Amino acid sequence: REDYRLRAEQLGARSEVHFLDVPEDELMRRLAVRNSQRSQTSFHIPEEMMKPWIAFFQKPTPDELEPRELRT
Repeated sequence: REDYRLRAEQLGARSEVHFLDVPEDELMRRLAVRNSQRSQTSFHIPEEMMKPWIAFFQKPTPDELEPRELRT
């Protein structure tokens, strides 16, 4: 995340992280719905592939959630 924030700063843009803290059971429910409604722009993601990513994901720290203004 910090890499993307530094890129924004180099471009002269401000950055802000938006995070929705969704429980695992809700993520899996949404995945099941998504998998059942596949289209040309989506693909199947097996549950057994999603669970390790959920466990791996690190929630943003309070500092990361603070908007970063442009430095002058």
